[in-house]
This record gives sequence, C-alpha cells and structure tokens, in this order.
Amino acid sequence: MQGQEATSSSSTIPHSHGSMHQYRPTQSWSRLLFPVPAAGSQLVLLLRAMVPAPVPVHTAMVPCSSPIPHSHDPYDDDDLKVKTQRPRSADQPGVFQAQTGDPAAEEWSQWSVCSLTCGQGWQVRTRSCVSSPYGTLCSGALRETRMCNNTASCPGDPGISGSVHGLWEEWSSWSLCSVTCGRGSRTRTRKCVNGSAAMACGYPETQTKLCNIAVCPVEGQWLEWGPWLKCSVTCNTGSQQRQRRCSASVHGWAECNGDHQESRECTNPSCSGGGNWGNWNHWNLCSKTCDSGWQRRFRMCEGTGDQGYPCEGSGEEVRACNEKKCPAPHEICNEDNLLSMSWKRASAGETVYNKCPTNATGSASRRCMLDNNGVAFWGPPSFARCVSLDYRYLHLSLREHLAKGQRTLAGEGMSQIVRTLLELLQRGSYYSGDLLFSTEILRNVTDTFKRATYVPAPDDVQKLFQVVSLMLDMDNVEKWEDAHQVAPGAALLMRILEDFIHLIGEAQKPFQSFLVVTNNLMITVQREPVSAVSSDINFPVKGRRGMKDWARTSEDKLFIPKEVFINPAEETETESDAPMYYVIGAILYRTLGTILPAPNAPAVINSKILTVTVRPEPQPSKPMVVVELSPLFNGTSDPQCIVWDYGNPEAGAENWGTEGCQTLASTTVHTKCLCSRISTYAVLAQQAKDPLLFLLMPQLLDCCAHKMFA
Repeated sequence: MQGQEATSSSSTIPHSHGSMHQYRPTQSWSRLLFPVPAAGSQLVLLLRAMVPAPVPVHTAMVPCSSPIPHSHDPYDDDDLKVKTQRPRSADQPGVFQAQTGDPAAEEWSQWSVCSLTCGQGWQVRTRSCVSSPYGTLCSGALRETRMCNNTASCPGDPGISGSVHGLWEEWSSWSLCSVTCGRGSRTRTRKCVNGSAAMACGYPETQTKLCNIAVCPVEGQWLEWGPWLKCSVTCNTGSQQRQRRCSASVHGWAECNGDHQESRECTNPSCSGGGNWGNWNHWNLCSKTCDSGWQRRFRMCEGTGDQGYPCEGSGEEVRACNEKKCPAPHEICNEDNLLSMSWKRASAGETVYNKCPTNATGSASRRCMLDNNGVAFWGPPSFARCVSLDYRYLHLSLREHLAKGQRTLAGEGMSQIVRTLLELLQRGSYYSGDLLFSTEILRNVTDTFKRATYVPAPDDVQKLFQVVSLMLDMDNVEKWEDAHQVAPGAALLMRILEDFIHLIGEAQKPFQSFLVVTNNLMITVQREPVSAVSSDINFPVKGRRGMKDWARTSEDKLFIPKEVFINPAEETETESDAPMYYVIGAILYRTLGTILPAPNAPAVINSKILTVTVRPEPQPSKPMVVVELSPLFNGTSDPQCIVWDYGNPEAGAENWGTEGCQTLASTTVHTKCLCSRISTYAVLAQQAKDPLLFLLMPQLLDCCAHKMFA
C-alpha cells in the first residue's frame, strides 16, 4: 500500500548442501487477508510485491488445520506475513540445488527455539522462494508454525514446587532525576513473568544511571546550634527545643536548606503521687512600661494523681518586669523626620526600626543615645539591612545563571555579574547593606568559578579587583562601621580575594607572574614549581610602568627566601598526590586597616595591611619571613608586629595576635618583623595620651631632625 514502509532486514538461508545464501529484501510489502467461502478452514494470503513491472505477484496457499491463537503467542502477527524476495539475476552467482516437490523453493530452515521456557509455546521455520528472471512461481507456504511443549512446568501448575526460570518484560521508562540540581540518579524497572520470583529471570530487576540537571546554587550557611531550652515539664517525660540561625538570612539572600529548629525528649524525675502539671502559658503583658511593673502566667493541673491528690505547687507564677527607671524628659528622643523617614519617640537606649527608603528593601534602624551630659539624642540611622533594588535584581540574575546546567554558561554568567556589579559601585550611591550584599555576590561568583573550573578573561579579572578596591574606598569607612554591626563583611572580603587569587594562579603558566595596582590594592600572583622555586620572593616590585603614586612611593617590604618553599610532599603526601606547583600571592591593602574593626583604645593599627597567601602552605622550620611596614601616624609608641587569625568567625579586634611573629629592633621609623608563618601582617601601636601632642608630633619630629643635622 502506498505510503506505508517496512524496514528492510537481512537473513541467511541454509541451502541443502550446507552453503549459505544472503537474502536482502529491498522493497516494501503489504498483505491482504481474504476468507475463502469453500468448505474447510483455509486462509488465502495474497502478497503483492511492491516492485516495478513486470515483476510477477507471488501467492501462497496456507492450509489452516487449527484455529490461529489469539493470545500468548509472540508470533501471531508474523504468522500472517509472507515476505517476498526480489528475483535474483541470472548473472548473479548462485548455488544450484535439486528440489523435490516445488522446484523453485529452497529447503525449510531449522525449527526455531520454543517461544516459552516452560509450558506450551510456539516454534517457527521458514524457506525462501528462488524465482527465475522468467517469472517462475512458488507454491506452498514460506513459513510454518507448530506448537512446542517443554518438559519444564510453569509456576502455578498443579503439583509444581520450587522456582522456575521466567521471562523479563520490557523495561519501564527512566524515572525523573532524583534531584533538581547537582548529581542525582534515574531508575527503571522490569517485571519477571512466568517465573516464581524476580531472581528466576536472572540479572537485575532495577537499573540506575547518574544524572546531572543543573549546577546547584550557593545557599546560606547554618551557624552552630544554640543551647537546648528548658524541658517543657518539671517531672516525667517532656520535650525541649533548640534553634540555629542562617548566617545569610538577615541580608536577604538565599536561605539555608534544612530546619532551623529541632526537638528531643527530656526526662525528669518521676512525678509524685499527685496530678501532673501542664505547660506554663505565656507571660501576660507587664503592668507598667517602666518603674517596676509585674506580670504573671498560669498552668493547669492535669488529673488528680494515683492517690487522688491534686498537683503539688502553685498554678500561678508572678515576676517583676520593666524595672528600669522611667526616663526624664531630657532622656527621651522626640519624634524626628530624616531622609523622608519618620522616627517615633523613644527613650535613651532604645532602638527604633523603620522601612528602608523606597529604592531599597529591608529594614532600617536608629538608636536613641545619651551624650556626655546625659541628654538624649538620635544616633545616625543604620542601613546595614537595606539592599538597593538594583543589587537585589543583580542577585536574582546571579541565581538564574547558577541554574544553568552547563558549567561554561554558568562561568560566563558570573563574568557578566562582575561587570554589572562594577557599574553599580562606580555610581557611588549605595547603602551599607549593599556592601554586605556585594560581598556575598562575590562569594557566589568565586565559588561558581571554582566549581565550574572556569577561568575568567584577564579583563574580567581586572574588573573583579576593581570591585574590591571600590568597596574598600575611604569614602565607605562609615558604611563598613555600620555594616560590621550585622556581619564581619570586610574579613569575609579578605578571604574571598585570597580564594580568587589562587583560582587564577592555578591557570597561570609556570614561572609566570602578574601585577595589578588599583587605588586601594596592589596584588601580585606567581606560580612556581614545588620541586624548585626559582628565586626569593620580594614584594612589591618597584619600577614598573603604570603604577599608582601610592604604590610607587610605598616603603613597605616583604622578603621570603626560597628555602621556605620546601616540597610539602616529602613528609605528608605520596608522590602521586603531591601538588606540582606553588601559587604565591601578595596583597598590600592601602585602607583596610581603618575599615576592619578597630582595636580597643588607645591601640591603633598603624600600618598598611600586608597579606601573603601560599597554597600548598609551607611550614618553615624557623622564622624566615621578613616584613617591614611604614607607619601611618606619627606620635605613636610601642609598635608590635601582629598577625590575623582566620579561625575566629566573629572577625573583630580580637583576631589580631602576636603569636608567630616577633618585632625586631630598628633604628628607623619603620617596624621590622620576623615571622615563622604565612599570614596577614600589620603593626599595632599605642596613641599618644595627649591628642594635641599626637597631632603635632610630625612637626616636632621635623624640627628636631632639622636641628640635629643643621
């Protein structure tokens, strides 16, 4: 029939003398089934070969001695099909064989294997019609089917026990991936039929394969669990809860996965013979807002106990509240309007919350404080929890890039995020919360680059360093001071910058180095083989063109002898696991010392901050790292070399310590340090007690020097 095709296949037909002849049908075929009204059950199979004229049409008469089975026969459809062959050319080589009965038909093939391994099945054999170019026709069937009855009995037959091998059905479709991002798995199953169990068919009943739909977004991080609360009952078994906080939720970015609260049973001594107390209800409102009020709460007695006694103790509890003294009129901040925001009346020590301006989301706060004379005044508003809409939209775009399944696309998307972030910061109009939000965006960008093994283009690398430099500008000192009331953003920015340096350093060629100088950063990165570091490390390298004035005139120095870089694989790792190269980075921060949380007065950070990062980290056997830092202020005393401790998550003034670094005696105003560890270095000094002397000290030093050398 026109428009209907059947796929071609090839089969090999054995000849009577043992040779094989390859048969390849080349044309489509169709079939027509006609009932014959004559006596006896017969089927006429009319096969019309779809070949160009004048190829003859072949017909075959198939006697039907028994009804055609309607079920449990995998060959039902094939029994009614008779396939034609294209007549073989007289010029084609062939094997002549003597025929008995029908001279144009080859011998029958061997009976096929029984269709079932147990019970009654079917066998099939076939033969081919070898027609001549002159149109000789074959008579008789080209395919025969017969029943076969295996000796093995199928399960469920009377008197059968034990397992019997069965047959597998077709595999089901593959299931959906078990996860929506990251690495998961898909499964499919099949059933064993005619067998006593799945094991009767052999091989697995379930197949599993890995799947990876998309890169998972970087989520927030859970902080440590808080302490367990008190048990809900004072006797017998009750419950208690504890909570944990998501470090990112206060800034508005991705929430943490998992529960923020968990419960467990708590067991107390058995209750007495009386009844059991129920849980306390909530405390009532305080009777006063100040000058000592009182509040109470209640609990109910459940049952009367085994001896019929009521619950022991009281069902009411009273406590004092709001014991603070009511503020005097001069200790109250009156209602105020600032930045198109209305701040309600509050007493000294209270914090008032308000919605952020219309171009941002989150909440702003303002505290009522007392001055040295005991008069209340409003402090500056805090916008540490305000995020501008432009930064919020940028974060949404970041999450869309993270959802892309291909790592390269995700990496390219992160480069676009960096470019957009640089444009936003260059506008100069943003909140302190935007600085924290930008820090989190940079963390996501760096982590995505690392997971996707994507190295950004040199221009995008330069832009990321410019983003960090703009965030550390001196104009943002007050914003960082406000932001640090919520999170240690500047310390996190230090770690992100170090991770990014090692990311791009791993992609450098051996012995290659590059230098980047911005308004607030000077960075150098180089890659050296572990087996032999080429030379000592000196930083900064002077004399390069294009350097900023502050970097060219800087008197800060770093010296690391090449003996520090011993092979870390000699003692701790096998040769196959040993790293091949060191990535050595050095960062000189121009303004970070004034941005990090300040130490307790009168101490002050009196130098630029110098960070050295090496991976894998070497372990010098003795102090060999030499750091020389110039002072920022004159008139200070007792300079000490200090290093930054990354282990403290709070990232405050207590992160500075003197362990691992000693201060050397020096005849110059510079402070020289000899250190035994790779870290972040600075100089801690004491301010002059007299502020006027502190301000005049540079002029006094110049005067003394002039008289000494006059």
